Amino acid sequence: MDKVHYLKHFFGARNDPKIVELTMEMRGQGLAIFWVLIEMIWENSGPYPYEPKRIAYTLPWTTPEEVERVIKDFGLFKNDGKVFWNEKALEGIRNRLTISEIRKNAGEIGGLTRAANVKQMLEDNEANALAINKEIINKEDKSSNKTRNFSIPPTQSDREIILEIFFFELNCKAPKKEVDRFIDYYAAQGWKFNGGSDIVDLSAAAKRWKPVAQRNERLIPFFRWYKTVYDCAKRMAGDVTAPPPASLIKNLWKVDREESGSIIITLKGETFCALVKHFVEDYNLGGEYRIRWEAI
Repeated sequence: MDKVHYLKHFFGARNDPKIVELTMEMRGQGLAIFWVLIEMIWENSGPYPYEPKRIAYTLPWTTPEEVERVIKDFGLFKNDGKVFWNEKALEGIRNRLTISEIRKNAGEIGGLTRAANVKQMLEDNEANALAINKEIINKEDKSSNKTRNFSIPPTQSDREIILEIFFFELNCKAPKKEVDRFIDYYAAQGWKFNGGSDIVDLSAAAKRWKPVAQRNERLIPFFRWYKTVYDCAKRMAGDVTAPPPASLIKNLWKVDREESGSIIITLKGETFCALVKHFVEDYNLGGEYRIRWEAI
């Protein structure tokens, strides 16, 4: 059974002047974003990539501007333009990992809680903090004889996991081609990261991938909405009234926005297009969008 590291709540946090200011300015929304960012740092075992747009893309209830404001405006986080961190969270991570484990797996990085050392670590290793911390975790996994959570070669189910991440989280312009590129690259690498550690978590590796091209940013809100349709279809998997989740990605041909604000969604196959249209209407998933459905 995998070992679970629980995030310890910062007792008395609500009385911290910085938290009070955050709550006064952004209400519960700011507080919710703060705790999500803390969890991201904790789960990453160290500083997290400073990418407000990508973070907000995974949180449909917020915006990149709100995420950036929480990171930069209240003194709760520090960043160097590449990664951001919270001192108390890093202190907790350092207590979780013994010094000997850190040195064994990643060399001398004892100054994890100091921003200067984090920056120096980035320069010395010519890699971002995410890659370094993931390599630490992967090497710990290897020493604990953990097995991969995917097959070699990847199964259709594995491919769908990668496709979902590329489509909804990385905003890939051509996600299906990107999946093939990802698999071909790591197959040639022997399913190892550049540092030599084995890839044991397919989702974590997929989230580190740098796509060749990404969609126009103006369509990001649409794809946040489309994720709610996808998630609903996943919950109802097997129901004849619900479209197969993977088909919502594979059969999406294109998306256009008219000057009137309406969204034109073009899907492959008239039968599939009709199924999705009725599914969205029957379950009132349309939200604020005026949608015109087309089939090819």
